[in-house]
Amino acid sequence: MANHAIQFHKVLQDAFGQQLPMPVPDGQPHHFNAYGDEPGTLKGWYILRLDGSSASGCFGSLKVGNVWHSSPIDQQEAELLEEAHTDE
Repeated sequence: MANHAIQFHKVLQDAFGQQLPMPVPDGQPHHFNAYGDEPGTLKGWYILRLDGSSASGCFGSLKVGNVWHSSPIDQQEAELLEEAHTDE
């Protein structure tokens, strides 16, 4: 399980070009300050869900509008993604 979180963490850091805390694999949206943003704006976001031996996740930037996901988004992830975008 931890291996999936570590792999997702590496992809997330590579995409944003900065050091980030280890992602929380709870299936909920998490926001962080993306490189170049004003402090406290929290425009970077991710969702990581671990289901036994498999994992799925997505991340993006509310500033740039880009989205990456590791597998086809199911209904629950689509709802969480929509919620993450409407929080701003």
